Amino acid sequence: MQLFIASDYMTEARTLLQDLVGPPYRYTDDTLLMGLNGAMNEIARLRPDLFADMKYQTRMNPNAVITDNIPPTYTTANVGSVVPIPPQYKQAVVFYTAGLSQLLDTEDTTDVRATGFMTLFKAAMTSLQ
Repeated sequence: MQLFIASDYMTEARTLLQDLVGPPYRYTDDTLLMGLNGAMNEIARLRPDLFADMKYQTRMNPNAVITDNIPPTYTTANVGSVVPIPPQYKQAVVFYTAGLSQLLDTEDTTDVRATGFMTLFKAAMTSLQ
């Protein structure tokens, strides 16, 4: 199973946000990481099974302390760390990351788009399609 690193999620979120010219970017790395961390916490709430037995997933640092059902937290210091989410849920995490980043934006015109991203995240995490 191929797992991706935090910066992969940030790059894809920037593409959805049309924030490719930089640095400086419109959405900071801290804002995107807040979205990624929010997605991880929402996944732990909606699909706790995805975090069960995390210590047995591949590409994890063997020295890392991992507690089952508690998602890791990402900062600018560890954007090269693996995000332990199965690849079929990667796009959902990108939707949440982009959606939360747009919700934090001060322009009112981004609210509808942000809500759309969040809806796509929830549908991807809870549907059987």
